[in-house]
Amino acid sequence: MTYGFVGKVISATVIRPCVAGDLDPILCIEKESFAYPYNPSVFRHYFNSSHAKIFVAEVQGGVAGYVITEVRPSGKGVVVSIAVDSKHRRKGFGSLLLLKALETLRRDVKEVELQVGVSNEAAQRFYLKHGFGIEGILNHYYPNGEDAYVMRLRFG
Repeated sequence: MTYGFVGKVISATVIRPCVAGDLDPILCIEKESFAYPYNPSVFRHYFNSSHAKIFVAEVQGGVAGYVITEVRPSGKGVVVSIAVDSKHRRKGFGSLLLLKALETLRRDVKEVELQVGVSNEAAQRFYLKHGFGIEGILNHYYPNGEDAYVMRLRFG
């Protein structure tokens, strides 16, 4: 699927399923983006899971960002992780990835959930812009003791 937003996103962006060769660039983006990055084994788990999908934003042959989704046994959709390489941020890649993830999840679930740190106001604004609402809090969710908001989007 090719998207193009004049002035925001490079018109040659392709949002596509992850292939094995994308895992190393994804791990680099993960480490750059998060204070507590997931272990590489987590990515291998999701890559090999029949209940999860990983999509990447490919720009000029390189990975600009990724999103991981999962349909849990409870029937709930989850955005596990989403991140964009620092040199590609604030250009719309995150929105393209999230929209692809939601488009795919919508086929199988009625709602999607994610967690975001209470101090991560930029991410909260991003998710609110895409229709998510804050619906709860998980105390001491992160290794440093920070709480996380539970954000949810219902399809309907």
